[in-house]
Amino acid sequence: MRSNSTRWSPEQAVYAGHEAVKLLAAHGPDLKGRLPDNTSDQIGQDTAALEAAITGRPAYGAESKAATGAERSVAHRAQTLLGRLRALLRHSAAKGDPALRAAGVGMKTASSKASSVAAGLEAMINASVAHPDAFKAAGIVQSDIALCKEMHGELLAAEQSQADARITRKGLTRDKNVTQKRLEDAVIAVSLAGALVFRGDPVMAAAFQDLVPRTPARHNGAKPGPSPTPTVGESTPAVEAKPVEEIKA
Repeated sequence: MRSNSTRWSPEQAVYAGHEAVKLLAAHGPDLKGRLPDNTSDQIGQDTAALEAAITGRPAYGAESKAATGAERSVAHRAQTLLGRLRALLRHSAAKGDPALRAAGVGMKTASSKASSVAAGLEAMINASVAHPDAFKAAGIVQSDIALCKEMHGELLAAEQSQADARITRKGLTRDKNVTQKRLEDAVIAVSLAGALVFRGDPVMAAAFQDLVPRTPARHNGAKPGPSPTPTVGESTPAVEAKPVEEIKA
């Protein structure tokens, strides 16, 4: 039964895809009728797509980190503003004044958690409407509340951007895995068909069998390396053919 998950590292899959396209270009006619007609084109497209996904990961990671840094910067500035506004209210209002509780005095906020800062800003904004006299007595003016509203909007936008980034990241990973799984299945089909057709030619049989990594690099840290693809008629030492059943399917 075939697995629904990928077997190899992305780098192994890309390398195997390139090697499979080379073998099909040279020996595709020998495999006619054993594979779908568009196998070579599909492997080439999936290899290119997977390679692009691998090279694009560092850039996407940098963008994601930049978005996180921007969100934390806004949260830090907003938390500082909240602390000073709350200090003014505590200084001027009597103990137990409902304006203090409404403004979030005593509410815990952390710049590392933007949602808590956004909630603090929202409380301060609403309290300024519900308790205008307390805010006036504290020396809090409309420009202060306007700044709270501006930062609240920035935080909400930053949080949405982060949520969108998480969704995009999951989607990209899912698409990459689907592409890699299809590529692996196609390469294995080419490997099995070639090993069967060239069972009487040890060199070529080995070339097709070697398309399939013996040990997935994601488990042992090994990286695939280039190896020459022999063609019929090359002067190469004979090697013992591996039984077709040994290939991991």
